[in-house]
Amino acid sequence: MNAGRFKKGQIPWNKGTKGIMPKPVNGFPKGNKCWKERPVGSERATRDGILVKTENGWIPRSRIVLGTFPIGYVVLHIDGDRFNDAPDNLIAIPRAVAVTLNRWGYKHQPPALRRAIIARALLRQKINAKRPAHPKHLPQPEPLPKTPAKAHAHAA
Repeated sequence: MNAGRFKKGQIPWNKGTKGIMPKPVNGFPKGNKCWKERPVGSERATRDGILVKTENGWIPRSRIVLGTFPIGYVVLHIDGDRFNDAPDNLIAIPRAVAVTLNRWGYKHQPPALRRAIIARALLRQKINAKRPAHPKHLPQPEPLPKTPAKAHAHAA
């Protein structure tokens, strides 16, 4: 009877194997690529639109179609269809404007009004950038230095 313990000199059943279980005979040999690996330039459809494989990973096709744009900008599909990557349907907007459009319910507006709503949001951002800051947020002047307090004479 084993009693759940190894006896002195007893060899474990998995001695010489790496990990808990022995390597399977049909394991994944070194140097082979995964069958799911796709070449650079291939496309795949997701719920977020069409993605393209690059050396650095998968990126949205709309970013490639639109070209370069400043950091902090996002690509917006004007008609709301993420699979329509025609250049006239794409616009790069600042993230702050994207937040405003989401707050206004841009995706639920009629397609005929969407360009006007985008223009209004961009105009509002430029106006807010020119507006002076609220006095509460302006830098405050430094307080005057405190003068040493005079000692009060206490009557004893």
